[in-house]
Amino acid sequence: MKETNKKKVENSIGTVKNFLLNCRYIFAKITKTPFVITGDQIKLRNDCLEKIRNHERKALIDISHAVNSLDVEQKKIIFYKYLSFQSMYDFEIQNDLALSQRTYYRKKRNALIKLALALGFLQVMTTL
Repeated sequence: MKETNKKKVENSIGTVKNFLLNCRYIFAKITKTPFVITGDQIKLRNDCLEKIRNHERKALIDISHAVNSLDVEQKKIIFYKYLSFQSMYDFEIQNDLALSQRTYYRKKRNALIKLALALGFLQVMTTL
């Protein structure tokens, strides 16, 4: 049973990564990232939202809400890895945040799991 749950989590992490990376196609349409990081919040730029279709706009709004539910370091990891116009390498983000490699990857994984749950790609698994 645990292996099945682990497989579901791994699959949902892959789905979230693909979902976030596919947003880059939307970025190409508007020539810049619609996300701006200010302090500890990630916000959408309204001028960018006018240039895209409704379902794309909804996806970006959903991502914004989901990412803002993360802790500050997790937000920055997701932003710099997936939501900025030019993605940073893992080691660059790790160094900027002054995290050990182990802590960085643990926070990144936990952030992706939380996003998978928030975006509906993963259902909460309960054991009796």
